[in-house]
Amino acid sequence: MKARRPYMRVVTRKNNGEELRSTLSKVRTDLGELAHEVVELGKTEAKEARERLGEQVRSRIDSIRQSIDEGVGAIEQQVKEHPFVAVATALGLGFVVGMFLKRK
Repeated sequence: MKARRPYMRVVTRKNNGEELRSTLSKVRTDLGELAHEVVELGKTEAKEARERLGEQVRSRIDSIRQSIDEGVGAIEQQVKEHPFVAVATALGLGFVVGMFLKRK
C-alpha cells in the first residue's frame, strides 16, 4: 500500500464541487472586469482615433481652402490683366454649355 504524501490533500466530491463553484465564480468576476476594461479601452482608443481623424480632416480642409483661394486669386489677376480675353472665354463657354443643354 502506498503511503500518503503529506502535501496532498484529501478531496471529496463535496469539497471539489464547492471549490469548482468558487473558482468559476472568480473566473466569471474576472471575465466581467476584463470585459469592462476592454470596453473602456476601446472607448478611449476610439475617441483618440476620432480626434486624430478630425485633426487630419481639418488640416486637409484648410489646405484645400488655401489652394482654392490661391486659384481664385490667380484667376482674378488674369481677369484684371486681360479683361477682353476673360469676357470672350466666358462667352465661348456659355455658348458651348448652351449647345449641350439645347440638345437635351
